[in-house]
Order: sequence, then C-alpha cells, then structure tokens
Amino acid sequence: MKKVILILFLFSCAVVKAQNPIPNPSFENWTDHGNYSDPDGWQSDNYVSAGFGVVPVEPDTVPQEGELCAKLVTKGGDTLSSISAAGILCAGTFNSTILFCDGGFPCPQTYNYFNGYAFYTPVGDDKAGVAAYFFKWNENKNARDTIGVAFSPMEDTGGDYVYFSLKFSFISLAEPDSACVILASSTSAGNNPPKGSKLRVDNLEFSDVTGIDEATSNASAVFPNPADDKIIFQMTPTPDRYTLNIYDAMGRQLKSILLRTNHYQINTTNFSQGMFYYSVNNESGKVVSSGSFMVQH
Repeated sequence: MKKVILILFLFSCAVVKAQNPIPNPSFENWTDHGNYSDPDGWQSDNYVSAGFGVVPVEPDTVPQEGELCAKLVTKGGDTLSSISAAGILCAGTFNSTILFCDGGFPCPQTYNYFNGYAFYTPVGDDKAGVAAYFFKWNENKNARDTIGVAFSPMEDTGGDYVYFSLKFSFISLAEPDSACVILASSTSAGNNPPKGSKLRVDNLEFSDVTGIDEATSNASAVFPNPADDKIIFQMTPTPDRYTLNIYDAMGRQLKSILLRTNHYQINTTNFSQGMFYYSVNNESGKVVSSGSFMVQH
C-alpha cells in the first residue's frame, strides 16, 4: 500500500511539473476593450496607441493550431505618420514608459525551455523578439530579482510557422515565484521600426524538454558577469567569422559587431543597469551561441 501511495505521489508531482503556467498560451480567449482587444492574461501596447487609431496587436485566424493566434504588426497611422509602433505583447502588465513588463504570472518553479510557434514576415532585415523571464521577490531590495532568461531575435520564417525552443540561462539557483513572457514584432521597438513587420505566435509553453534536437553550438564565455565598465566575449578559436549582436531587455538591438578575433571587449560604462542578451551568428546568419549578462554600476 505504501508503495502504491509513493508511486501516486511521484506521478502527481510529475503532472504538476508538466503543467504549463503561461496564461492563455494558445491565444484562444480575448477580451474586448472597445477600440481594441487583448488576449486574456496578457496586455499589449494597444492601450497606448488605440486612441490614435493604431492597433498593433490583434487576434488572427491564421493559427498554428486551434481557431486563433496572436498577431503583432508594426504600424503607424494618420496621426502617427512620422513614427511607427511595434506590436508588443506581455504576459503581465505592459509598462509603456520602459517598454517592459511589470508583474507577470505565478510560477513557483523553474523550467529549462521556452517553446512555441512563430510565423514572422519582416520588412527588410527587421527582426522580432521573443523572451521569457523567471523572477523572485527580494524583500531586502523591495524589488524582484531576475532568476533566469530565455531570449532570441526572430528572423523571417519563410512564409509559415516554425517551432522555436529557447533554453533558459539561469542567473541564480533560487526557485522563482513568478514569470513573464514578452513578444515584439520588431527588435527596433521604440526606435521607429519599419512599418509592416508581422509576427504571429501560437501555443507557447514552458517545459523541461526542447521538443527538437538541440543544435551543437560553439562554446563562448562572457565575463565579468555582472559587468560594470566592460564585458569580454571569448569564443572558441576558429577561422570562421562571426557577428556579435547585443540586445537590451526588450529585445531591441543595441550593437552588431563583426568579430575579427575570438576575443572581444565592449565598454559598458554607458549601458543602463539591467539585463542584456547576446547572440553570435555565423556567416550564413545562423545563431551558434547565445546567452545573457547583467550590468551593475
């Protein structure tokens, strides 16, 4: 009898761990706010721009599965003719001042991967951004600490959905208490991105399995982390040339640097404090290494 109870207990724990904490992950349910709609459990930048007649985030009937998906489009309008607004969607409360997510959703455990489906049609060489975070409240600082991050820029998916699987980089061994997901139709959000870039997303999940075979990546080291006045990127020596891309917490590209050596140093004196991401791409544009680093002055 005790053995049966133990098996049931272990099974129930596995089921709990397997549950997907992301709210409304398939974007089937939406709330009408009058001049715009947002998916339940999410907030977009619609509330900022809808008054100008611009609605960057909408439900769409071209899902990967089911009836609906979320569509994020970089738009402008008659009253916004000189500027454009990227579609931004946040599983939490969107903060238009910092283009980031306040709050989030309960998540009392870590997962290894952030998975989902994306269908991206950019204008020019624009890129979308998909990111997920784990947080834990720090009573001493009266603020939340970032526990883990998964981020990637999203390039043209070739006219259909592609499956993505992003591995979390963990900054702390602590268990989180909450998480958030942020999606953007352009990594130039806030910097007048090109109008028309379109990102559809569907069936998001946190999991402990990737769902696809992980690609072999070139080893890279980033130090010191956290950084103050400089950050050093050390790649495995290779005759190939790579491009180093740096992004801020919202996924906006800050730098793109052609690496002519396997050792490169960036001055971070003028970087704001917070989280940053990097990706190293080979000559064909494929990401061979990626991760995150903190800047603390």
